Amino acid sequence: AWEGRGEGYAGSVERAGWRLFSERVQTARQILEAAEKLGSRDPETYVQLLTVAMAEGWDRPPRQRVFEKALGLAPDYHETYFAEAYDLLPRWHGEPGDVERFAAQAPSRCPEEGEALYARIVWNVSGYYRNDEFSKQLKFSWPRARRGFEALLRLYPQSRRNLNAFCRVACLAGDHVTAAKLFDQIGEDWVEDVWYKEGQYLGWRRWAKAAR
Repeated sequence: AWEGRGEGYAGSVERAGWRLFSERVQTARQILEAAEKLGSRDPETYVQLLTVAMAEGWDRPPRQRVFEKALGLAPDYHETYFAEAYDLLPRWHGEPGDVERFAAQAPSRCPEEGEALYARIVWNVSGYYRNDEFSKQLKFSWPRARRGFEALLRLYPQSRRNLNAFCRVACLAGDHVTAAKLFDQIGEDWVEDVWYKEGQYLGWRRWAKAAR
């Protein structure tokens, strides 16, 4: 469906793109609802149904039912939280402050990770914004996210990806002190799916070290 729609903001999508998008979202919904009737125990079934709900603009009650069904199957499945957070962004169906409130409440639903889940949600949402937009448009608590990342590194001390994500979000938050320390730990071991391009990694590293 998203491939048929094409890239760009809604106003730039051609009529043929919207037709393909609508047809394919409807097909996806039929398949996923059939899977639900069969008693699917896979939380990803419901994560994908949340994506359909976002695409079709469902009202909150039916969407909440799907979200609760997913958490009932696996409260530690991160993708469920990410799908809900994405829908709550102002660019979709949320109001200012909605995604921040959701992230603040989410750790109580996932005791296995607790505050680390808050950091994961902030990290995931940050990927949908340009560097200079993230901290301007969203008001997450950086001190809380920092504690969450520290908890995440205690849980998974060997994870290069988590270390790089902690560093990138520290940069977006403007915390050059924390970022500089993390860059020292990372060295040249940067992770592409966190930084996207080597130039971004090097540019942020120069920023952090220059601000020392």
